[in-house]
Amino acid sequence: PRMFQGRDTDRQELDRIRAALEKEQPVYAEVLNYTKSGTPIWLEVNISPVSADHGEITHFLAIQRDITARKQAQLDREKADERFHLITGATKDVIWDWNIERDEVWRSESYQRQYGHAAGLVSIGKSSWAQHVEDEDRNRVLASLRAFLNSAEHLWSAEYRFRDKEGRLHWVSDRPMAERDRTGKAHRLIGVVEDITHRKMLEERLSQAERLDSLGKLTGGIAHDFNNLLGTIEYAVELARDDVSETGNRYLDTARNAVRRGADLTRRMLTFARRQPGAPRSHDVAALMANVAELSRPALDASIRLEIVEPETPLWVQCDDGQFENAVLNLVLNSRDAIRASGHGSTITVRVRALDGMSSRQLGRPGPDGGARDFVEFSVSDDGPGMSAEVRRRATDPFFTTKGQQDGTGLGLSVVYGFVEQSGGVLKIYSE
Repeated sequence: PRMFQGRDTDRQELDRIRAALEKEQPVYAEVLNYTKSGTPIWLEVNISPVSADHGEITHFLAIQRDITARKQAQLDREKADERFHLITGATKDVIWDWNIERDEVWRSESYQRQYGHAAGLVSIGKSSWAQHVEDEDRNRVLASLRAFLNSAEHLWSAEYRFRDKEGRLHWVSDRPMAERDRTGKAHRLIGVVEDITHRKMLEERLSQAERLDSLGKLTGGIAHDFNNLLGTIEYAVELARDDVSETGNRYLDTARNAVRRGADLTRRMLTFARRQPGAPRSHDVAALMANVAELSRPALDASIRLEIVEPETPLWVQCDDGQFENAVLNLVLNSRDAIRASGHGSTITVRVRALDGMSSRQLGRPGPDGGARDFVEFSVSDDGPGMSAEVRRRATDPFFTTKGQQDGTGLGLSVVYGFVEQSGGVLKIYSE
């Protein structure tokens, strides 16, 4: 009836009802109408034709039901679905919903955007999340999850490494909430996965910086004391020269050479501890790299090619040139040893480029930001077998080495670290 109609009553729906009635057909409709006071009300309408004994339609029977509450709930649900869709589309975090009884899991689109794995609703058996968890973390995480499901707790969290479709590892934080029945059994988990790779990298760098600082203090103290002992020994050797035979002098020469090697060792230890004073001056990068090439090439096999890639524009750096050349040479020799371990020849590449207006935080150094400065980046790379995560973590520790006892002192990267830190720079190690 027109008396029920108002501003937002659907005209097309009214026309559809009238067309059905004119054809003497039953019709069902949901129509927005209004009460006498003007309040909107949703009505569910069922209209059926009624015929006399001879078959002629004599009237219509209409049944109307107030479905305002149901319609409002439907509208609220649609708004919530729309809001949920917008949120899941806007966030980088993965939202997931696991129906344990049906063994189905739904994951938001960010699961595919972030990690490349299929999003949406899938069977656990066809797309197990656990198969992408890093091997070293999987047993720990699954054991923790099983213990949570068998408990009465409602919140669970875990941090673990997760592989994307390309095989790259990401650190993630997984935080689901459990829905449990009256008996306490979990029948549903709803959770959020946050990528915390960057945070983990910063934490690891900060931890390494603090550890190396402590090691540096210890190493520096030992080196100073050791240097004093070496000085005493060398003085005693020189005094003894006048009182021994020629044979004795040969022994003293051996002792003096050992003292000098020990002194060189303490200088390297002090460089790591950042207590070996350098003589920083302004140097042309091209000249420094020419010296590095001259020093490096005689130490390389014929099957190993040294390639130095420099920028077209001249660059200058403030550093101790001797310490700089020693640091780069250490890196080149490490690359040489890595290539030898791989069993075939290859190329060592040293690249130089300018980093204008970079802050220490942008360079990845934790701690206070000392303001933006211009830096020069020197990168030494090779395609040897690479380092494991544990070796990479300890690579700059003094005396840590993966080589045999006769092949290295374990001070190569320690010296590089000490020189870079003492010169106001940052050392980064990347390996796979």
